Amino acid sequence: MPTFKGFRIALGFLTILPFPAKQPFEENALAKALPWFTWVGLLLGLIVAGAGVLLGRWFSPFTAAVLTIIVWVLLSGGLHLDGLADCFDGLMVSASRERRLEIMKDPRLGTFAAIGLALYLLLKTAFVQEMIVEQTWIGLVFAATAGRAAVLITVRQPSARPGGLGDQVSRGASWPGLIFGLLPVLGSAAFE
Repeated sequence: MPTFKGFRIALGFLTILPFPAKQPFEENALAKALPWFTWVGLLLGLIVAGAGVLLGRWFSPFTAAVLTIIVWVLLSGGLHLDGLADCFDGLMVSASRERRLEIMKDPRLGTFAAIGLALYLLLKTAFVQEMIVEQTWIGLVFAATAGRAAVLITVRQPSARPGGLGDQVSRGASWPGLIFGLLPVLGSAAFE
């Protein structure tokens, strides 16, 4: 069953909030934290939605949307954007599987990553602007929660790189933990 230690690890891994998780992680630490990813997403979504509400009162919808995205990226430390950039670079190139994995591990930003991130952030800003105009703040909460739930859904898939971070997480994941992790997603979807 999930423990509060797992929540601390998830919070330290998925955000920059000052809630220290011991570094480096012990074996299977992220697997223990996995059920809490969506709970951290829920917290992050509530903070981002609160920022959106305040910024929507002070600025135009577009400016408020851009500033809300900045708050979101800063709180998350850009971890998801780094992974998305790696995916764009590795999956959009025509190369062998081994070369794609090599490209995805490279810390430099390639052309596909730059284009993909720019388009992704433009689309995300447009959605946040719509939420600000329509005052549908639960959409931000749901998006942050569901985004972290993607890890729960993919954790049972074969790892692309044995021994990598995804492999470490999937080895220790349990069905009760995964079900616990889906609760915030279902709760925020119910309010949607």
